[in-house]
This record gives sequence, structure tokens and C-alpha cells, in this order.
Amino acid sequence: MRIEEIAAKALEAVGDDRYKFIGNMDTISDEVYKNALSIICDVAVMNMVSDDRYKLALLVAKRAEAIANGAQILVDVNAQKMKYTDIALLEIAQGKVSLEGIIESNR
Repeated sequence: MRIEEIAAKALEAVGDDRYKFIGNMDTISDEVYKNALSIICDVAVMNMVSDDRYKLALLVAKRAEAIANGAQILVDVNAQKMKYTDIALLEIAQGKVSLEGIIESNR
């Protein structure tokens, strides 16, 4: 990545009023969020994540990774013509995959 591209990136903090002690939270559109790198800092339990878009991003990423590693595809699609992330989104939209919680792994 070129220096100019890195300098053009924005850092946004999203959340709700519970985290005002950190500073004011930013409001960003879904369009901006869909192309963002999501990072959660210092969260012990899932209910502290106040922006559901992060949960969706996490679920899509984890499911796409599982499909890439050979997991069975749970929807009727031509997997040769679709990206793993698109398949994961379809599975989530059809209720085939959901997020119940996050478990710490020692990998």
C-alpha cells in the first residue's frame, strides 16, 4: 500500500452512549462500514458490542473462512461462480448460520 493511500484512511469510533468516557462516538453510514476493517478493543462479552454491523462482519468472515476450508455449503448455489463471502451472506440471510456468541480460542 502506498503512503498516500494509508494517509487517506479514516479512523472512526462507533458505539453507544455507554462509552462516552472514551470520547464522542462517530456515526458512519452502512456504505462506509461495508468496506471497513473492524476492530473491537477491550470487550469481554458480546453484549458490550453495541454496533451489530461488527457482529455481521465477524460472522461473514468466520463462515467464509469455514467454507474456504471445506465446510459444507448450506444453500443451493453454484459455488464455482460465487465468492465465499457472498455464500456466507446468503446462508446468514436464510437463517442457516447465526452467531450465538464468541468463544476464546487458544490457537
